Amino acid sequence: MAENYHIDHEQRLIWSKCWGVLSDEDLLNHHARLKADPDFNPSYSQLVDTTEVTTVTLTPKVVQQVAQNSTFAPESKRAFLVVKNIIFGLARMFQVYVNVRGQNNIQVHRDRAKALAWLEARESSPSVKSVRSRAD
Repeated sequence: MAENYHIDHEQRLIWSKCWGVLSDEDLLNHHARLKADPDFNPSYSQLVDTTEVTTVTLTPKVVQQVAQNSTFAPESKRAFLVVKNIIFGLARMFQVYVNVRGQNNIQVHRDRAKALAWLEARESSPSVKSVRSRAD
């Protein structure tokens, strides 16, 4: 998977994007990089854009692991933008695991405008692919 993110301090929003193959290893690496970033703020909201993922090899076990080790604060909003049904299901699974931990501010969207509206964000992020990118 190619993945990257952009931390938008003005909007208090982390723009995460992945494309290509969505795998366990790459998802774990993404979360580790984000957590280690000195600009990361756990109270910021997050938009996770998966609209360009072509193949999914992500397992429910890793979805549960990432949810249980979430570094985001309970009040932060997190929106998943999806087009594939398999990713919709995995994102909803993530939502359930995080809800058990008391984080109830997660939604899964198929429409970018609705996701941004729920996050109270505006479309002003630079192309996430050009920021902190890592190729396959």
